[in-house]
Amino acid sequence: NSLEAQNRFGFGLGILGKFNISRYLAIVPRPTIYFQQDQVAVDLENQANYEEEIKPVAIAIPIHLVFTNCKWEKWNPSAAMGARYVHGFSDPSVSSQIALQNHDFAIDFGAGVEVKFDRFKMKPELLFSKGLTNLKRSNNRASLVDTVFESIHQDQIAFRVLFYN
Repeated sequence: NSLEAQNRFGFGLGILGKFNISRYLAIVPRPTIYFQQDQVAVDLENQANYEEEIKPVAIAIPIHLVFTNCKWEKWNPSAAMGARYVHGFSDPSVSSQIALQNHDFAIDFGAGVEVKFDRFKMKPELLFSKGLTNLKRSNNRASLVDTVFESIHQDQIAFRVLFYN
C-alpha cells in the first residue's frame, strides 16, 4: 500500500503589513488567499488504484517576527519566524475518499532580501511552513484510503516575491 501526494504550483494574493518594534525587529501580518492544485494517488494491494485531484482554496493568516540585521543602501537581508492559521474553503463532502479538515496551524521560518529600486522595493523570500494539525477527517465509516495512512500534515515550501513602496 502506498500514498503519493503531488503538490502543484498555486498562487496567492495578500495584504502587506508591518509594525516596527525596533530598528531591527518587526511584526509582519500578511493575510493571504491561496489557490492550489494537488493530486493524490493511492496504490492498494489487491484493490483498484485510486487517484483524485484536490483544488483547495484557503485563507492564511500568518504573523511573523522579521529580524533585519543591517540596513544597507540597495539591499537588506532578513530572517522570519512565526505562526500561521489556515482556514480552507473546500467542501470536504466533494471527495468521497479523501476528507480533510478545514483548519490548520503551522510554524513558519524563512529568509529574504529586500532590494531597493528608485520607485519601489522588491523582496524575494523563501519560506518553509510545517503543518501541526492532523488534517485527516475522522469519518464514521472507513474509506478506501483509511487503510493507507493514519495522519496527514501539510508542509509547504514557498518562494514568493513581494512588491511594495
